[in-house]
Amino acid sequence: MAIDSELVDLDVVHTSEEARRNTLIKDTMREQCIPNLVESWYQILQNYQYTNSEVTCQCLEVVGAYVSWIDLSLIANDTFINMLLGHMSIEVLREELIVYLKL
Repeated sequence: MAIDSELVDLDVVHTSEEARRNTLIKDTMREQCIPNLVESWYQILQNYQYTNSEVTCQCLEVVGAYVSWIDLSLIANDTFINMLLGHMSIEVLREELIVYLKL
């Protein structure tokens, strides 16, 4: 969430130099680490969905923050979508999906 607030948060006014820097950082992240982050999110969401709703909800919040600027095919795929659909049967997770992923 700290990365999102520094690089993406639309409520923060950035100078043109900061905006260029932020774009460069996001581009580098897309190339070098976002696929690994998405895999980590998937593992967290899958492993803790029944045992730790707080961690799962925090992870959904992070996914929601990144989804607007990462390659959607990393999340909009059968594996990830099926797991998210499974969350719809868990009330607290269903609410988080609606809030953070705007479902």
